[in-house]
Amino acid sequence: MYSKGKILVVSLVALVVLGIGIVREGFGRNTALASNSNIVSNTVEADTVSEVNEESVAQAEPKRGKGGFRSTLKTLQESGVLTETDVKNIETYHKEKRKSEMKERISEDINDMVNNKVITAEKGAKLKEALEKELEKIGQEK
Repeated sequence: MYSKGKILVVSLVALVVLGIGIVREGFGRNTALASNSNIVSNTVEADTVSEVNEESVAQAEPKRGKGGFRSTLKTLQESGVLTETDVKNIETYHKEKRKSEMKERISEDINDMVNNKVITAEKGAKLKEALEKELEKIGQEK
């Protein structure tokens, strides 16, 4: 009914759209929440617990949604647990880690598509290149 070429083109377009959506929305929202939990639990377990009152720790609990990670850092900074330099270092590390994880996942997904003969190696390389450029653009916008 449909030629292989049409199916391949439609599949490739769908993958590009999916890839761009994944890059724009980001991977690992659950890992951000896990990082939040680790920061809060490490803060509570630290020797500086006496400096942090119970109210500030309760406010630092991870929240659902985009602002949970940043609001936790802000709360800990306001309570004196983290310095401004600490917050900047954490945000930079977190951003770079998410970016590298996205690149790895994109590469793995495209390699799987090539191995499963969904797309050719040439098209896979072009798709990787296009998605990495899109990821760079998004990184520069923020």
